[in-house]
Amino acid sequence: MTVIRIDHDIQYSQYDESFIKEYIKKIPYTILSIHKRESTGGNTHIKIEIAEDVSPLDTLMIRAVLHDDSRRIRGDLERYLLDSPVFGLLFDEKYYLSTGEIKRCGEWIKI
Repeated sequence: MTVIRIDHDIQYSQYDESFIKEYIKKIPYTILSIHKRESTGGNTHIKIEIAEDVSPLDTLMIRAVLHDDSRRIRGDLERYLLDSPVFGLLFDEKYYLSTGEIKRCGEWIKI
């Protein structure tokens, strides 16, 4: 099984689920589930569970087709090239040094 996480720069309160439902049809793998959550900044995170083991390069292509943040894709391409164990991360929480505040993402909700 493979889990793919995507960061959409779309406000969670304005996210149209039909976008991901339509684009997910382009993926040539068995989709087990799709979830969404609100990011710490108010945007939308998507989590897709795929039945098969998907290669890192195919994972990157799927993320590109599903419009993942291009900076995340570029960073993971570099990490892949450098054989880094860090790949495809989305942060569950962020610490703001200026205020000492910790913001956490919302709960995953099945689409």
